[in-house]
Amino acid sequence: VVAVLDTGVQYSHPDLLTNMWNNPGGIGGCPAGTHGYNVVTSSCDPMDDDNAYSGHGSHGAGIIGAVGNNGAGVTGVNWSSSILAVKWADSTGGGFTSDLITAMDWVVRAKQAGVNIRVVNDSQTWTGTSFAQSLSDEIDLLGSNDILFVTAAGNTAQNNDSIPRYPCSYARPTMLCAAARDQNDKLASF
Repeated sequence: VVAVLDTGVQYSHPDLLTNMWNNPGGIGGCPAGTHGYNVVTSSCDPMDDDNAYSGHGSHGAGIIGAVGNNGAGVTGVNWSSSILAVKWADSTGGGFTSDLITAMDWVVRAKQAGVNIRVVNDSQTWTGTSFAQSLSDEIDLLGSNDILFVTAAGNTAQNNDSIPRYPCSYARPTMLCAAARDQNDKLASF
């Protein structure tokens, strides 16, 4: 199971529907058949309503696990991933570090309840976000629960070693920071 922490996921999308995680009932206080959690509304409906980036969380989920070889839409990296959506950013793509931490806590509790979450993907990052020990500690908590934290390097083409960008720059032992590459295997222009 890959937990996508973002603007939510359009779990009804034909390329994602088959690979959405289905709550067996009771995980995180949510009923059977739900697909994750919504920190913004404190509900069990993590539907992507992002209008700033045209469904940022759904886009990320598609890269991770859109169904392949079906003659429709796009193909993800892993056609049989199970995507668990946790919405912590609102419809404008905005959110608070405290909301991300709440989302990560929900994932830890789901893992402790028996959900085989192996990876958390958090591609929602912003320039100028300052260091927060609480978020660094939360990344470590994921790691102590055998969950890899993957986050975005950001879309500024800056060197995160020189100009720290969080959460990427926490550089914890159980995390990866990923940048986008173009068709020539160069740093993407964005």
